[in-house]
Amino acid sequence: MENVTEVSAGVIYDDGGRILICRRAAGKSNGLCWEFPGGKREAGEDAASCLVRECREELGITVAVEDELGSVLHAYPGRTVRVTFLRCRILFGKVELREHAALACVLPDELVDYPFSAADAAFLPRVSTAANREASLPAGTVVSHFKRDFCSADELRAEPEQYRYEIVGAAIDTATERRVMVYRALYGAGGLFTRPMSEFLSPVPAGRGAMQKYRFE
Repeated sequence: MENVTEVSAGVIYDDGGRILICRRAAGKSNGLCWEFPGGKREAGEDAASCLVRECREELGITVAVEDELGSVLHAYPGRTVRVTFLRCRILFGKVELREHAALACVLPDELVDYPFSAADAAFLPRVSTAANREASLPAGTVVSHFKRDFCSADELRAEPEQYRYEIVGAAIDTATERRVMVYRALYGAGGLFTRPMSEFLSPVPAGRGAMQKYRFE
């Protein structure tokens, strides 16, 4: 394929299993979207050497590349990129905010709360169980909240759809600039609800005694 821009991106883990993500500056392509740090390859660079250079220039850190996690080919308007994602860790330096609008260090299942650029978003299911679950729950999917497990037979006869919902889809909460899941009740007045995406996709809290594994499934 012609005119493909090669890009390296770092999935940088800390000792607690959190991943460093960066928010692109306003005015740049994909402005204010989140991404894994990295950038375009220069002549003669392989994916790893590009990432080491970009992290030093943009974040002030030296990283050690451990392995390749995969790649994504994505066509943006006017350009096509192939992003190679590399697992790495910080060897030296403290992360600095040099070119990005913001930085965050989050657990893999919290990645779904952030609006990523399209190529990076397509990669998320490879490192996040929550992102895998989101991909399996398209708009129109009907799910049950775990509280349905505790309804009596009489309650379900009176309201067969109790605690069942239809997924409307993802949205951005303008107050927090985080992603939320929008869903509609199939019982009562059929109201619309939102919940932080990572919470919607999370397992049932420990000790609740529900039969299902996830909060909504």
